[in-house]
Amino acid sequence: MTPSRLMNAVPAAVLRTPLLHRLLSGRYLLLTFTGRSTGRRYRTPVAYWTTPEGITFSTDSRWWRNLLTEPTVELLLRGRRARGVARPVDEVAEAAELLGHLVHGVPGYRRAAGVRAERGGRVSAAELVRAVTDERRVFAVQVLA
Repeated sequence: MTPSRLMNAVPAAVLRTPLLHRLLSGRYLLLTFTGRSTGRRYRTPVAYWTTPEGITFSTDSRWWRNLLTEPTVELLLRGRRARGVARPVDEVAEAAELLGHLVHGVPGYRRAAGVRAERGGRVSAAELVRAVTDERRVFAVQVLA
């Protein structure tokens, strides 16, 4: 098992466990999506932020490309399954704002996302713009009823 798979396997197992999911599910969800060329289902834990419109997450891993072809996803969110539709947030200002909510609202996410902080731990708007224009992609998920 590769190091990245192992690092994802532990939180994924915790998120799937009925009694233990509370340890992580306030900050992380388990995202299930379909591979664009294989049709295979994949699961990965992602940090998330709740907005009035749904759920926001970001990644710098290449799996996000699958969501462009097949945006229907399954979420294991706070111990409950839900379906949703993921869309990339392509507008830089909106993506930077949503990433700001993630890095300020999810403990430890700033470092995991490779975003640099200023003195006092705050992340500048310019740094958030840099992150979303370099490698990081932000997605908004509309949760379906």
